[in-house]
Amino acid sequence: MRHLGLSREEALKRISTQLTLREKIKLADYVIDNSGSLQQTKRQVEMVFERILEAVPRKGGVEQA
Repeated sequence: MRHLGLSREEALKRISTQLTLREKIKLADYVIDNSGSLQQTKRQVEMVFERILEAVPRKGGVEQA
């Protein structure tokens, strides 16, 4: 708090105005849950990355590796 120049009250006010995790998840395009193993998180990242690549139009019809 101090490194941002905020009083305790100002910091608590900012925290109280933030969205809940549930609200953030509802608004997210992609969610990666990193509470599991590193391998589980890595697989989620790979799946999201694949979905993003599928959504990007490719130039000249050439597939990218």
